[in-house]
Amino acid sequence: MESLEKIMKKCLKRHKTEITVLWLIISIGVVLILSGIGIYFYVGKLIIAQEISKIPVQNYIVSQVKMLCNFSKALGVVFSLVGIVSIIFS
Repeated sequence: MESLEKIMKKCLKRHKTEITVLWLIISIGVVLILSGIGIYFYVGKLIIAQEISKIPVQNYIVSQVKMLCNFSKALGVVFSLVGIVSIIFS
């Protein structure tokens, strides 16, 4: 049989590991939230995103660039939501 001291040391070590993983998950969530917000607002400030609305949509390249800008904004939202969910679940 193990002594009570050994059992307590194992429990304490496990608890420290769990706390470390918890803070790691929370920090990853915060980084995802900040990067998602940054991506979302940075895409709108790009010159190409501001000037693209002046060009007719009939051009294939223009429509692809518009789609890429919209995808980038959606990706920023997804990053933020994943960060929020990871913090909530932790």
